[in-house]
Amino acid sequence: MLSDSQLREYAENGFLPLGRVMSDDQLHASQARVDDLTGGSTPNERIGYQTEKAFRKRGGTKAKYAWQGPSDHYRKLTDMDEDPVFFEYFAHPTFRTIVRQLIGPDANIRRAFGMLKPAFDGSPLDWHQDAGPGYPVDGDRFCTVWTALDAATEANGALVVLSGSHRLGLVPRTDGRRELRDAVAGMAGQEVTLNAEPGEALLLNNLVLHSSGSNPTPHSRRAVTVCYVDANAELQPSDPPIVQAELRSMPLD
Repeated sequence: MLSDSQLREYAENGFLPLGRVMSDDQLHASQARVDDLTGGSTPNERIGYQTEKAFRKRGGTKAKYAWQGPSDHYRKLTDMDEDPVFFEYFAHPTFRTIVRQLIGPDANIRRAFGMLKPAFDGSPLDWHQDAGPGYPVDGDRFCTVWTALDAATEANGALVVLSGSHRLGLVPRTDGRRELRDAVAGMAGQEVTLNAEPGEALLLNNLVLHSSGSNPTPHSRRAVTVCYVDANAELQPSDPPIVQAELRSMPLD
């Protein structure tokens, strides 16, 4: 359970380092599972694959979301809660306790991704919020946990947040990315790079503005991220619609 001081820190900053959560066994199993999924030795048709743009350009393929065969150049794996190794981790007692404390007794997994920055090819991710269409209307009814599978540093694309930016609420997107650019410019100097060791986790308010750099290093930067939502929360309209009853339930008992 989060202490009063941790709750205050999370409310103030929009993020909270949780320290090492994965055990050695969980970490090694998770690293191996990502290798198996991207290498094709553990096929799972429910997992989605996104390759790096540089890799697609070199290979002459336009398929953004598709299995491209065994490769070290996948950028994202979607629906990771469909993998038993990761679903077990997403139900970690630490997370169940935090989710009960923050959003209530009934929760669903809204999304679960493997965020991969391959060595040399890892692309940057621009400033954004993990909120809006398909997410709860109430910003207090969901949260995200981000876990490093490799060391995440400024050099290889660690997560960067604008501390306190969640208090801006949902930034409108009525004029392309202008509102986002204005919001980021208005909080210049509040950037915090969240370096993390393998197995360490970060709790994130989904409204906090965040980004990550490229990975020009010879070392991969892999992470898994899971968003928990109040199972009874009203979701913002989306296309296609996101239906709570179709999301995977997260046991909190």
